[in-house]
Amino acid sequence: MRKRLLIIGASDSSGGAGIKADVDTLSAFGFEGSIAITSVTAQTNDQLICKYPIPNQVLLDQLKASEETLIDGIKIGLLPDRESINIVRDFLEKTPNTPSILDPVFSSSSKGELTNENTQTYLLEQLLPFITLLTPNAIEASILTNKECKSLEEAKDSAQSLIERGAKAVLVKGGHLTGRLSSNVLAQTSMPHQCFEKPRIKDGSKCRGTGCRLATAICCLLACKERLSSACRKAGDFVHEYIKSDLSK
Repeated sequence: MRKRLLIIGASDSSGGAGIKADVDTLSAFGFEGSIAITSVTAQTNDQLICKYPIPNQVLLDQLKASEETLIDGIKIGLLPDRESINIVRDFLEKTPNTPSILDPVFSSSSKGELTNENTQTYLLEQLLPFITLLTPNAIEASILTNKECKSLEEAKDSAQSLIERGAKAVLVKGGHLTGRLSSNVLAQTSMPHQCFEKPRIKDGSKCRGTGCRLATAICCLLACKERLSSACRKAGDFVHEYIKSDLSK
């Protein structure tokens, strides 16, 4: 029987990010997927046209339906408001032994805001105790810590700050950091930081949905009992190859 991830997040009508990127990734790893959509968005590659949060009862019903099958991992993307955060928190409380990745989404790669400051703070307060790994990019890490996060050292500091706020593990994605290399920074409780470095790919920033793909790939690997540091490294390799392939089309 193939392993199965539960993907909680938003749809993207362009197909560049969100649930579509997650499903493409879990399929590449040979996984099945259960889906709980939190928000419907209309986007192009350059613009967020509109967003529509799914009614709370519909989100709750989707999560209840997922309980009919064995879930090997949970990947969480956009949670648009406090009510959706509460619903997901209550669901996570019932699945304490299932690997779970929170990839915080505050704005779309098509340059549109998807949440507000109050929701961003509440997200950490409610979900950090229940997740295996938090995967903000540098911009999101800066918002969550209220600190600059532009250099590798600042990324390490941001990751440590999030550990001190209760995260078990944090991977700050390095695509937005300065420097010749793209460096993802992993911080874990009571362990030294690790950096996973890759050469920057020309025009790599034009690829959308890379954060979705990275978090979903890590979740697949954790569901296969991969150690966290190894999962982060291998998922980074996977996304690096995806970017090269996508740009060559």
